[in-house]
Amino acid sequence: MLAFALQAVVAFNLICTGTYTTERRHRRLDHVVSQPRPFTIVYRVDLTGARYCVDACTSIKPLAEVSESAIVFEDTSILFGQDDGVLILMDRRTGRYIGNSNFLDTVRHSGRCEQAPFGGFPETSTPQTAPGQ
Repeated sequence: MLAFALQAVVAFNLICTGTYTTERRHRRLDHVVSQPRPFTIVYRVDLTGARYCVDACTSIKPLAEVSESAIVFEDTSILFGQDDGVLILMDRRTGRYIGNSNFLDTVRHSGRCEQAPFGGFPETSTPQTAPGQ
């Protein structure tokens, strides 16, 4: 159902909810993984313009990739290596949301996204370019 709706609409909001954990990766500290905590993130997505913004929509960013199977919001693992960087995506068929940020600590988001009417982009938002552009 979600895949059909996202294919028919080219601009929409996604309300993504789930849980996240933080994993300490410092060499001198004990390995610690936090208890799962709830999150809600709202994305405003424009597939035609290949851009999006998050929550308060203070800046508009380019989508990293859009395919029939996924919307990739950010993927910096190419720049920083497979074990570092940021990967945030949503499976268009199931609505599954995955967000991983790996630097000194690892933050992992896991949840689901639901489509909502497009909230538009505020005129005060600042457009950003993709890394390397």
